[in-house]
Amino acid sequence: MTSNLVVYPILIPLVAAIIQLFFAKNTYVQRALGVISSALVLVVVVYLYQLVRIEGIQVYEMGNWYAPFGIVIVADLLACFMLFLSALASLAMSAYSLADIDKDREKFFHFPLFQLLLMGINGAFLTGDIFNLFVMYEVMLMASYVLLSHGSEARQLRGSLHYVMINLFGSTFFLFGVGLLYGITGTLNMADIAVAVQTADPETQSMLTAISMMFFVVFGVKTALVPLFFWMPDAYPQPPVATAAMFAAIMTKVGVYSITRTFTLMFPGDEFTLTVIKVVAVSSMLIGVLGAIAQTNFRRLLAFHSVSQVGFMVLGVGFFTPMGLAGSIYFVMHHSMIKSSLFLCSGIAERLTGNRDIKKMGGIIEGHPFYSALFLVAAFSLAGLPPFSGFFAKLILLFAGAESQEYIYIAAILVGGFLTLFSMVKIWQLAYWGKREPKFNTVNVGSFVWGIIILVGMSIVLAIMVQPVYDMVHEAAEQLLDPSQYIEAVLTKGSQ
Repeated sequence: MTSNLVVYPILIPLVAAIIQLFFAKNTYVQRALGVISSALVLVVVVYLYQLVRIEGIQVYEMGNWYAPFGIVIVADLLACFMLFLSALASLAMSAYSLADIDKDREKFFHFPLFQLLLMGINGAFLTGDIFNLFVMYEVMLMASYVLLSHGSEARQLRGSLHYVMINLFGSTFFLFGVGLLYGITGTLNMADIAVAVQTADPETQSMLTAISMMFFVVFGVKTALVPLFFWMPDAYPQPPVATAAMFAAIMTKVGVYSITRTFTLMFPGDEFTLTVIKVVAVSSMLIGVLGAIAQTNFRRLLAFHSVSQVGFMVLGVGFFTPMGLAGSIYFVMHHSMIKSSLFLCSGIAERLTGNRDIKKMGGIIEGHPFYSALFLVAAFSLAGLPPFSGFFAKLILLFAGAESQEYIYIAAILVGGFLTLFSMVKIWQLAYWGKREPKFNTVNVGSFVWGIIILVGMSIVLAIMVQPVYDMVHEAAEQLLDPSQYIEAVLTKGSQ
């Protein structure tokens, strides 16, 4: 089906960014436009999801040029879920930014850059062209480079240098992969590539497997999978906390989405590629959480946890079953809300105590019980304790592992969950429990918690409505494992 609505999640933040530039000296207008843009995208995505469920996958042909010759924007169920998370996270971050972003960053276009970041992220979720996936990555990364280094503090520049260098490597590798894929298949349209892969001879198939591993490396860099994760613990603690929370909520998920899309559509997993994916996922899961346990810097600890948690998401892709993919999508939804809320919590703790070392905090609960309760809910959910959303996310993956008789990976999920709980308890004991320090700063916490309330509240809804949500993500997983639906929706008009 064809619908102009598909392109709106890209156009709305682009138009908002352009308008914000015309009001460069009026930060009130910029702030309002940021919130309005995120809210509009959220409304559009909810309607788009209903349209996809009722009428099928929606396709928009740019310039009315049919695929595979023209550029297409495609919305299926997975893309709609990712767009919803992007819009929800950006709305929460926009609300938090109203109190968090300082005047200097506002003057130097923080809010337009944030909208361009959102445009690149949404474009990556919607593009049906592998080269335009590269283009959207670059739009997203260019905005993130500036947001990361905004302020030009020494620690920001150190962290951003690692981030820029590793992503330049990833982008170059990505471009090489696109070129090789085009040389073999003669097309850049992802649906058309899928058709070419299905009909390739054995010799070509071996070359395509090598190219698929190249793409896995590229997306592994973006996702911060082991061993390509070392940029994240240095980069994420450096920018303003609202920016770091947006990175944690969505940026790594773009890589997870790309892995899911390419290995279900273009490179349906064989035994070798699926084994590689699962081994890398488990390595990330365990090495990331062990790195988190060793940290005392609040934000750096959370950054290591992001490395660990993406391992859970990618493991679901490695199972390559409807339940495994459903578990992966559910985990992405849970983690986007919870990890971003934890980053926002770390920002409030930093403002209250004047430092990021949890050993030098202590007693936050004494003066701020409501904010501390929000952190506790988010921490327990990340650890996977019932009845929170993290418990159900891990439970679905455990069932998927049992269904596939992957008992080693089941053990890894349990160990990773236990170690996550240990590190969350460590933060609670050192930063929130105990005697309150007399040197605490006076901060109006109420002006910061709205973003956290939105995210934690949605996570609670995700847990309460676990059955209907699971039915929805399972439907999306089945659609992914039947790529003929995507191929037919994209290529039908071009074949007529």
